[in-house]
Amino acid sequence: MDMKGKILHTWSVQKYFKRAYEWVYAELCRNGDLLLIATNKMIVRADWDSKIKWINRFPFHHDLDILENNDIYSLSHNYEVISQSFLPLAVGNEYIVLLSPDGMIKKKISLHKIFKNKIPKDDLKRLVEWHLSPRQFVRRIGRAIFPPRDVFGELTDLFHTNTVEVIRKDLNSILKRGNILICSQRLDLVGIVDPIEEKLVWSWGRGELEGPHHPVLLENGNLLIYDNGIRRGYSRILELNPTTQELVWKYQAAPPDRFFSLWGGANQRLPNGNTLITESDRGRVFEITPSGEIVWEFFIPEFQKKEKRRPTIYRMMRITNTGDYPCLNKLEEQSE
Repeated sequence: MDMKGKILHTWSVQKYFKRAYEWVYAELCRNGDLLLIATNKMIVRADWDSKIKWINRFPFHHDLDILENNDIYSLSHNYEVISQSFLPLAVGNEYIVLLSPDGMIKKKISLHKIFKNKIPKDDLKRLVEWHLSPRQFVRRIGRAIFPPRDVFGELTDLFHTNTVEVIRKDLNSILKRGNILICSQRLDLVGIVDPIEEKLVWSWGRGELEGPHHPVLLENGNLLIYDNGIRRGYSRILELNPTTQELVWKYQAAPPDRFFSLWGGANQRLPNGNTLITESDRGRVFEITPSGEIVWEFFIPEFQKKEKRRPTIYRMMRITNTGDYPCLNKLEEQSE
């Protein structure tokens, strides 16, 4: 859609499926194809006219990133037994997944391997107690240790990773081309992963972030982070220098609870220096100046009377580099 909220083009793939899916995220390709994630179900690639090119039915979720060679990074989870403190625990492990341009899985990196030393002891204690409870003991006998899919929740969701972004250029020994920026909502952590060594080379957030989302690497080498504030009751946008771990800029509303989203959220630094912010829970997107002045605002036009709220928005991103998307020329052709 344009800046006034007018819809310019729509993709729809639901007609190809017998049941409704939660299409949580979409990424536009240069040629006008759309990559779509149906939460914990699949990634679909559709062309400009909504014809499906391929489907990979794997439990992908939250995010994806398209590389210059058209490979794709995404996130997935799998129900499996992991060894933690010499105990076998049935959990939903997560993976960074690399796919080829035609949707075939090329590599998977276990996030338990990367994050296992970051799991809070209290979370592990609750998880062990849950596994040792009589109810779960009986359930495991009947289900061969693995928990049923419907119990993938607060206890077994150890990481809840929501972002995967590949670093495009060398900035320093940590911010290296090919390393991967990720975010764990459950661990209150933003991290950088070396996909070759399959290890965490940098992390930040414990004691500062609360349920964060969508860290973005800026041109100046800083990170823009959406800090949901799930315990404090208000959200913030932070700009962090990852080398010094200094907060160089911050936005929060006045009063603070006027900007708050328990889940989701996105932040994007625009070429003019302003910041575009998605307030997911309230179906709102707004643009602010560096001083925090709101200069543009969008609300989902519908209002759900029964729920007394607007539909939510996971992320809204502005296409600022339109020259990189030849497919957008089709919009001009359609309007003529």
